[in-house]
Amino acid sequence: MFRLLHIAEFQEDQHPRGQPENSGEFAPKKGPSGPSERGGQAPGSDYPRMPSDLYNETPRDLQDRVAKAGGFTYQPLNKDSPQIGDKVFSVAYSKNTEKVVPEAQFNSQSLYEYLQEHWGELKDPRIYFGAWKEGGNIYLDCSMVLSDEAKAVQLAQDNDQLAYFKFEDASTVETPKKSQATIKKLLIDSNRTAAAHLAEVNSALKIDDLIALTQKLTGRRASPQEIARLERTMGQKASDV
Repeated sequence: MFRLLHIAEFQEDQHPRGQPENSGEFAPKKGPSGPSERGGQAPGSDYPRMPSDLYNETPRDLQDRVAKAGGFTYQPLNKDSPQIGDKVFSVAYSKNTEKVVPEAQFNSQSLYEYLQEHWGELKDPRIYFGAWKEGGNIYLDCSMVLSDEAKAVQLAQDNDQLAYFKFEDASTVETPKKSQATIKKLLIDSNRTAAAHLAEVNSALKIDDLIALTQKLTGRRASPQEIARLERTMGQKASDV
């Protein structure tokens, strides 16, 4: 979805490099896998710290853009920012990165804290920081920017996102429900998995042992009809009893 962006002013006492117990390193978090068509390739551990500009001039600049544009999508590492008219789509990839701040409580510190908390994701140049204003709240999240709308739809569906943002015409597009064909395929795959599991269980059982257990529990011998049903179900031939 479309993002507003707004980031905090630098506060020395909250900077990790200013804390004696911290080394200034930000523990990496696992981001989404797979290629993104915008933003570049995922780095390794080359960017353990937030760039210094995110503590000072960039937050002020982005705060100004939020006030003027009402929405923002920004990659804080390579400074990429899709523009209205670009043929790309922004999609949040996880519910875990979403945060809602009441507009009355929202300030630059809110954004600074979000950047700091999610730097493990945002140091990946495929991941964008976004924020947008709606209904008296400011919504923050991490998203991916894709040039293929079909991939954007799939990413939104797979992660239960209600909508994604289309930069070409600045529209928020409701995520379509998965098609009947997709649902049917999922059901077929599920049934195949269940059938494979049942076949594995059956192969581990011996029909003679099962017949003997049944007779012990019921206190009677299994009928020829019951044995025949077991043979068909398990694909085994019972010994002569």
